[in-house]
Amino acid sequence: RLVGPNPAATRITLELRQQTAGNATVDIVDARGRVVRVAHSGPLAADSEIAVDVSTLAAGVYWARARTPAGTRARGFAVAR
Repeated sequence: RLVGPNPAATRITLELRQQTAGNATVDIVDARGRVVRVAHSGPLAADSEIAVDVSTLAAGVYWARARTPAGTRARGFAVAR
């Protein structure tokens, strides 16, 4: 779940709800489907929040995509300048 802000200028906060700790990968994907940043890769506690720096991304629409053993979820957000 994207906690906010949306649109963002410098950072976004993602809330990852999973019942147990485990490995997770969180990618930031642009409108063309390219991974522009790996925000997290590795162990993650259950019910975690991740702050993602978006200050160097160009203005536009992006997706935060989280992959865990339970599945893949994505949420859209915008970067505004």
